[in-house]
Amino acid sequence: MGSSKLLVAFALVITLSISYDHLSGIGINAIVLPPDCFNDKPCNIAFNNQACNKMCRGMSYKDGRCTDPELIPPYFWRCCCNPK
Repeated sequence: MGSSKLLVAFALVITLSISYDHLSGIGINAIVLPPDCFNDKPCNIAFNNQACNKMCRGMSYKDGRCTDPELIPPYFWRCCCNPK
């Protein structure tokens, strides 16, 4: 009886680890992102400060906007850091 419980527990752990690997591989993960840059609005100068530069650290810059290079397209631009 004890060995069957151990076998069931082992199978459950293996199944959960495989499921987690598949979910993270298709981009289902929770990350905190800075505010969006909207296409119809220019970047807000309020985000061009030290706090925004901290949020955008490690991201790619283009035209004063930053995006996470690891995201799968379509990319979502983030407002608005000074790349200097």
